[in-house]
This record gives sequence, structure tokens and C-alpha cells, in this order.
Amino acid sequence: MSGLSNGKDTATNLEDPILLTLPSANHLLVMTLMLHKVGDLKEALAPWVFQAKKEKSQTMSLPHFPPAKLIIFDCDGVLIDSEFLGCRVVSEALATIGCHIPVEEVVRRFTGISFVEMCRILRADYGVNPPAELENIIQNNVEAAFHTELNIIKGAANFVSSLGIPYCVASSSAPAKLRLGLAITGLLEAFEPNIFSATMVPQGKPAPDIFLHAAEKMGVAPCDAVVVEDSVAGVTAGVRAGMRVIGFVGGSHCGPDHAAMLEQAGAQLVVSDLAEMFSLLDLTPRVTNIQKSKPEPTLMPKTLKPVKVAVVGAGIWGANHALALTSYAPAELSVICDLDESRAKAAAERFGCGWTTNLDEVLASDVEVVTIATPDHLHRDPAVAALHAGKHVLIEKPIATTVSDAKAILDAEQKGGGMLMVDFHARWHPLFMGAKSYAESGKLGKSVMGYARLSDTIWVPTKMLGWGARSGPEWFLMPHMMDVVRWLIQEEPREVYAKGSRGVLKGRGIDCFDTIQSMITFENDAVFTLESSWILPESYSNVVDQRLTLYGTEGGLDLRNEPNLWVYTDKFHTPFSSETLTRYGKAWGFQYEPIRYFVDCVAAGTRPEATGFDGLVVTAMIEATLMSIAEKRPVMMDEVLGDFRSIGLRKKFA
Repeated sequence: MSGLSNGKDTATNLEDPILLTLPSANHLLVMTLMLHKVGDLKEALAPWVFQAKKEKSQTMSLPHFPPAKLIIFDCDGVLIDSEFLGCRVVSEALATIGCHIPVEEVVRRFTGISFVEMCRILRADYGVNPPAELENIIQNNVEAAFHTELNIIKGAANFVSSLGIPYCVASSSAPAKLRLGLAITGLLEAFEPNIFSATMVPQGKPAPDIFLHAAEKMGVAPCDAVVVEDSVAGVTAGVRAGMRVIGFVGGSHCGPDHAAMLEQAGAQLVVSDLAEMFSLLDLTPRVTNIQKSKPEPTLMPKTLKPVKVAVVGAGIWGANHALALTSYAPAELSVICDLDESRAKAAAERFGCGWTTNLDEVLASDVEVVTIATPDHLHRDPAVAALHAGKHVLIEKPIATTVSDAKAILDAEQKGGGMLMVDFHARWHPLFMGAKSYAESGKLGKSVMGYARLSDTIWVPTKMLGWGARSGPEWFLMPHMMDVVRWLIQEEPREVYAKGSRGVLKGRGIDCFDTIQSMITFENDAVFTLESSWILPESYSNVVDQRLTLYGTEGGLDLRNEPNLWVYTDKFHTPFSSETLTRYGKAWGFQYEPIRYFVDCVAAGTRPEATGFDGLVVTAMIEATLMSIAEKRPVMMDEVLGDFRSIGLRKKFA
């Protein structure tokens, strides 16, 4: 559009904007040209009639946009060019059930709404009752199309990376599809963790719920937020939320009448290029070279050169790290570091790598990744040192056993520039991944209450670990379930009230809690009871007792981590091993997958899930639990962590 300027000095007075009468399809051009000089307007608008009169149905004036404090992006059709792709898949899927709707009509009727709302329209307007399996068919076909055909909206990466104010994405898509689209197009890292799906609220677009939810989570009043939307449903939702709305028509699905449709729905401005918003919203780009584009990430290594890794800590879980790495071609286990020389040597001989007792030697080497598997209370120093050295760090849960230590690790991540991930490996367990899929689908509704338990037999603190007295069930077990619950319901904790008991282990010389129960209230008022114990009898059928129940407004789920192998020998038991080797010599099991996943992230330059911020929140939940037990009162999360919003925004926009 800037090419229309003719260099004349006469400028349009935006306090008294020129009023134009034009065909509705050209409103976008009018709004863009109104930012240019009067001479330009007259020259550029020669094909149309230039008038200075007000006609309500066809007249537009440039609205005043006060400074925005938050930009809320829709995803499909605004950030990723997926709308036509998705609508084509929907049209093809509907045809298989005898409902033939052209792609163009699917774009017009179904863009920007949820599957539930689409089904309502199909029943009401087309007399079609979609079968239950149609949703899965569409989801699978869209995912397949995404992997081969999806493109980013032109200029989206540069625009987002140049923003100097908070931003987030709020979409009608299910979380899994939403994250997939952002990941394929290289935008996931830019938006995490501020990604909001309509499955998180009672009603999707055109109801305002998702935008109000996003603004609340970002700590911004609706009147200070600007929504960028490509659909009539989305524009309507933004207007109903009391937000300013900019329509976007830069997607491949937008026809000549799309701008007029968005204006009619309430969009105050319509743009075809996201970069136009810098001037419309009076934004200053955060960087000067906005032409620089980001490479598209992938979870496959870009080259065949393996990622060199060092493991710090040669104990039980350090051996698991080494097993995962030595049986994974994209990784090269270079060295194992442990203060115990004999243990370091033995591990090196077992896994065929170097060894050292000096962390400085590791950090001075050419390893790219350092994984930390030291005891719970010894995470801070090696993590901070490795991050300051510019290494990428995978750290076992918990990230630390104090909030101050966790914050120090996050500060080191910011200063060093490497990536940080916490090994919350329960997220990779098939049962929990299945639970996550149901939670994301929206079929359970809004979370209301739940229960989670993870306990060990007394064998763990008395025989397996040599440092049980420096830990406890709260640090060794609870991080898994606290993270899983927070991950499943996508809510932050607000208040913690806990009880704990001591005695059995203390009598055996291990001064730590026997059992702990913690009742956590989340920001959406859902209440979860979490419990962990270290004193299950050794006669219990398995080393681990794990289960989870989640109730929502529309449904629930119940999960029990019970093995399928039941053995009857001298006792009835279900074998458990944390070093599962297949008969073919390869380490296999969910506990190895996050370690390999982190290697893939480093190779591809992709920010991993299970971030340091996730680790910080979990540590704060445990610290609040211990404070509640000690002081016999409910503890607010702000007492131990500070304001969630300020910490989250500081980490994202620093």
C-alpha cells in the first residue's frame, strides 16, 4: 500500500477524516488509504466516485485506537493459513455421510466455530445429524493435511517477534490441533504458555468467553485488549467481550466480500497484512529488522550429526538418562559426571563414554546438552553453572526444593540463552497422554474437582535411596501429580491447605514425612486433593501406587496405573523396573521418551514442553504445602511465589 504515496506534502487530517462511498468489497483499500495523503487518495480512487457525504450503509471513518495493552490473535486464518485447508477437509468428511456442502459454503458458515457449534448448525439448517466418529475423522484428516500442506500467514512470524506488548492466541480449535499448527509453522515457542482454547470455557465463539478468559489470564482489562480475527463468529465474540476488533483478510480463504462481512459483524478496521497494525495501533516494533524470518522448527534433527550430551549424576536415574541416550541415534553420550569417582567410572564403562568428577571439565567441553539427575536437593548449582555456560539443560523433577533455588535456575536460563526443560516424565505416560487428550477435547467440560495419588512402598526411602532424609514424598513423588493435574486442567493454583504425618520413617532413622495430603484450589475454583506416602508395605503388589480422578461439568475420567503383568510366585506381585530393556537390547518405556524428546528439541531449535516455569510453579505448590502443614492454615500461592501474571509475563517478554 505504501507504494501509492506520491510524495506530496498535503496530509489527511485524521481528527476530521474524509468520508468515502465505495463498494463494500473495497473497504479494506479505503481504510488503508485513509492513512495516506489526500493527493494519493484522489489518484488511487479514480475508478470510484469520490464523495464527501455520509451514507450509513457504505461510509467508514477511521476510529480512534488508544494504546493497546494486549493483542489477542485468533489462530486459524490469522497466524496460520489453515482455514481453507480445514474447510476442504470438513467438506470432504461431510460428503462421506451424504451431506454435500461446497468448500466455499463451509468457509462462510463454519469458519471460526467449534465442532459442537458446527453440529448444531448442521442439525438445524441442513437436517443432518453427524455421527459421533465424524469429529475424530475430521481431526485425523486435518492433522494429516497440516503435516503436508500447512503454511504460515505471510509476515506473521516477523510481526509477532517484533511486538513489544503482551500477546496471546485464543482459538476455537482443540488444544492439540492448535499447538500442532503453531508448532509446524514455527510459532509455538513465541506463544507458549499463553495459548487458550475454547475447550477451556463454557461456550465457544461467537460467545465472548474465550476472549474474556484470555484477557483475565493475561491480567488485562477487556477494554485494553485488541482482538485480531478472520471470522464473523470471532469478530462477534470480540465485540461481545467489549474489546476492539481488527478484521484480517490475508488468508487464502478470504474472498472479495470477506472484509464487508467482518465490518458488518463489528470489526472496526480490516487489514490484509499484519504489519499494517503497527501504524493503526501506534505500535513501535521491538526490533528494527523485521524482515528477518525464523526457521520453521521440526522435531526431527536438521542434520545427521548427533547432539553431544553429558549426564550429571550417575545414580539410579542418571543411569536411565544414559540408557535413553545410548540407544538413541540422534544423541551421543559424551561423558558422565559424578562426585563419586568409582561410580562415575563404573557408569562410563557400562555405557561406553568418558567420565569425570569435575563439572567444570564438562562445561568447558563441546557438549551441547547437560542432563541433571542428582538428588532432589542438589539441582541448583549444576543447573545454574550449566546454563551460565550456554548449555541446554534437562533437569529431573523437582526443578529445586526451594522457590529461591528454582528462580535462580530460571534467571540463569535467561542469561545463558540455552533451553531448559524439567523432566516431568508422567506427561509421556500413555495413560496420562490419553487423559490429556480427553481433557483437551472439551468432552469433560470445565474441571470441578479431582483426586490424585502417587505413593511408594517403604522400600524406596529405606533401601533404594541413600538420601531419603534429605527429601520426602512431597519432593520425590508429589511433583509428578501436581504437574499432571496442572497440565490436564490448564489452570494455576491459588490456595493450598495440607496435612502431614511423621513417625514410621523417623523410627527407622529417616526424618521425613510418612504421608502428606494437600488440597489445592485452582483459579477456576476447581479443588483437587493430592496425596503421597512413602510407607506402603513392601508386600504391596507394586513399588508404586498411582491413580487419578477428574470430574468436569460434562464428564469425568478415572486412571489407575496398574500393570498388565500379574505374577504369582512366593507372593502375588506386579513387576516394576525403571530400567526396562527389551530383549533386543534397546531401552523402551515412557520414562525415556522426554530425554530423547529434549535431544530432538535441541537439534531442531524448538522450545520444549515442561518448561522451567512449570517447574517453578510445582516447587511453589510444594513449598506452600509445607508452609500449610507447619502453620496449620491455608496458604495463598502469592505468599510463596508472588504474582503469577507478573512472573509469567516477565519470563515471556523480557
